[in-house]
Amino acid sequence: MHSMIQHSNLEEFLFVFLDVLCICKVAVGNGHIIVVSLEHMVYSWGDGSKGQLGLDSLESTTKPTLVEALKGKSVVRYVAV
Repeated sequence: MHSMIQHSNLEEFLFVFLDVLCICKVAVGNGHIIVVSLEHMVYSWGDGSKGQLGLDSLESTTKPTLVEALKGKSVVRYVAV
């Protein structure tokens, strides 16, 4: 996985990220992004100051991080606000 992904353009980011992981859904919030892979894994990154990344912390991250709390769960709907 790429160590630093800081593209302001979502399309450009997906082009870089898709060589590692196949993404089927994307939600973009104010300062953070959530994606769901074809394998039903949820990744998030960006501003986590209010816990919006689902990573069990208030830290921000610049690289896609697996949301462990959703691993093995069936994600039906998601929203990034």
